[in-house]
Amino acid sequence: MQSDKADNKQALRIFNGDEGAEHIVDPRNPIDYTDGFFVEKYWKEMYREYANDTIKRYWKKEDFPAYNFILEKGTGLTLKESFLRKYMNSRIDEVIILSEPMYYMNKKYIMFFYGNVLMTSTGSYQVVIMKKENG
Repeated sequence: MQSDKADNKQALRIFNGDEGAEHIVDPRNPIDYTDGFFVEKYWKEMYREYANDTIKRYWKKEDFPAYNFILEKGTGLTLKESFLRKYMNSRIDEVIILSEPMYYMNKKYIMFFYGNVLMTSTGSYQVVIMKKENG
């Protein structure tokens, strides 16, 4: 796992459909992929709070006590030659990248960026939205 947390702007951009505070729906493809989660009032509150946060944050092993993984420092790990060389002949073939969780809709939901990057430099990037239930 990459210890450097992904920038919150990555999650905000994916959820919004583009950069900036205005919600973007492509007129050629009018499907709103937020699946009804986009509410302008709450979006603007979340955007104001998290979009300009430039404080660098890092994950620690203690943040995930139930998981066995290697924590590597740096960003864009799979593109770095030293990282590739270090894990080339190992069973490690992917890097997980997470952002800091962001609260949405009066803390009813949290949202964060999740990247799963393969050593071949391909990967998937998405926003995970989780609902608070039972406390």
